[in-house]
Amino acid sequence: GVYPRVPWHGISDIVEDDSATDSHLDTVLSTVDVGKIRSRRFKVAIDCCNDSTFRTGPEFLKKLGCEVYELNTDADKPFPRDPEPTPSSLGALCATVRDTGADLGFALDADGDRLGLVDEQGFALDEDCTLALVLQHRLGVTPSNVVVSVSTSSMIEEIAQGFGCSVFRTRVGEVYVLESMHETRSRLGSGGNGGVIDLAVNPCHDGFVAMAYLLEGLAKQATSLGTLRSRLPRRAIIKKVVPASPREIPPFLRLIQHLHKDQEMDLTDGVRVLWPDRWLLARGSKTEPVLRIAAEASTEADANDLVESVTEYLRPLARGS
Repeated sequence: GVYPRVPWHGISDIVEDDSATDSHLDTVLSTVDVGKIRSRRFKVAIDCCNDSTFRTGPEFLKKLGCEVYELNTDADKPFPRDPEPTPSSLGALCATVRDTGADLGFALDADGDRLGLVDEQGFALDEDCTLALVLQHRLGVTPSNVVVSVSTSSMIEEIAQGFGCSVFRTRVGEVYVLESMHETRSRLGSGGNGGVIDLAVNPCHDGFVAMAYLLEGLAKQATSLGTLRSRLPRRAIIKKVVPASPREIPPFLRLIQHLHKDQEMDLTDGVRVLWPDRWLLARGSKTEPVLRIAAEASTEADANDLVESVTEYLRPLARGS
């Protein structure tokens, strides 16, 4: 857009709004059946990573009638774990869920837009489960098209199709997802890694939206997180990186295209090779000198075989080989 510009002496004073946080949380609460959630009296462990949600995360859950077990809610201390709420970084939350007998665990990243999950057995769920479980519930409440990046699990298509909804895929990156959401009139979307976007609430990933929708789904179905996870399609994703300079990435991608020249391909972002029951993605990183490779299949072994077939093919040419 076009923004007004002013000299230094024309800049206005800083204005504080102490009600902004409560206003946002109230907006999120207005989208769910708060009474239904409160009636379940969930026991929830939450790991706020000693950062931006250290106060609002527990407060929000208490508004929903939850008994809250707080973990890493001291903003004066450094990150106690990798800020990304991936299964490998959630050991302490898993232990807390088991020790307290909590119904589930939530892990927020440093700025509160991504959400990791731990079930009632203290088992950390894969990143793509956050969006899948939200869609499994919310598409039944408000049907909507869905936008995700090319690196997101194909579980999303299976879930959306069950509600008669379409899925659109974009390049990896929240901005590309948002652009497509507006173009396709899609209410729900995600750039991956545990993020959930609901344009009716917030035009970006929002961990509070994800928490509210998951708790509502659990309350209305009167079941556990582990049970809901067991109802999702079985998928396994394996990821790997290959060192590559920006100049090396285009020829590497052409080689991968050649290797799978007889298969269906999606070239939205890098090279995504498609089979009926699996996919392989290779794309250049936007932040590091590496080629990112990912594959999804019904078993971890099959996904790993796809990744290894590419890394072996490129190994003689890759730096450091």
